Amino acid sequence: EFHTTQTEAPGRCNMAVEAVLQPLLGLCARPPAAPAGDSALHTTIGKPYADFFTPEKSRGNDAPSPCAEGLTSALWPIFWGMSRIFLHICKTNNIQASSQTVMQFQALAQAFRLLTALPKVTEADVQSFLTVMLESAAEMKTRRGALRYLVRTGLGETSTGLTLQ
Repeated sequence: EFHTTQTEAPGRCNMAVEAVLQPLLGLCARPPAAPAGDSALHTTIGKPYADFFTPEKSRGNDAPSPCAEGLTSALWPIFWGMSRIFLHICKTNNIQASSQTVMQFQALAQAFRLLTALPKVTEADVQSFLTVMLESAAEMKTRRGALRYLVRTGLGETSTGLTLQ
């Protein structure tokens, strides 16, 4: 909470979007291709590489791939921190936190535009994520699950519905 109240916190959010979110979400949008062919390189790198992007089976369900889990783990503290800073600014200025006021917070607005640019992620998906992040009664597990859903959707791992696995 201490860091969210610092006057330079909103500026740090802009830096996080540029230095971290853009490259990570770019990887999510265009994962590099695995080595092709039947060569030794394919055998030693290609199969583990493909496995990294493949959802795992867990109790009969598709669990997130290691790539989706890694991206979610990397993105979570950034989105969590930015949402806390945004909520602090709203509280300080007696402004109702909503999807309309988020657009006034440059870093979050840019982050949500980056999420919307992911393949198969719709504006409705991003709006649902935003709603969950701003909902004071939402549990941390639900918020993180909403981010995981967006990452998995962007990687082409989900078909429908929010997954909280």
